[in-house]
Amino acid sequence: MMTDHIEGRLAFLKAERQGGTNGLSLPDRLDAQEQFMAARLDGLRATSKVLKALYGSLSGTQKQTTNELIRSSTGMM
Repeated sequence: MMTDHIEGRLAFLKAERQGGTNGLSLPDRLDAQEQFMAARLDGLRATSKVLKALYGSLSGTQKQTTNELIRSSTGMM
């Protein structure tokens, strides 16, 4: 999974260094974006799996604290 993430990130960076996505054809831009997004999704899934296991081992008070901290620090969850 880490290799996929790195490959996706490299494809995205390569596209950016080639004058952004403007220097690529539409199909190439879509491929680069798809690789990048797939790598991000793989990373999110791996993180989710580990965090769910960790979260499950927390006490009720720890879960409540974690929920408050994560919500306030990321603004997303």
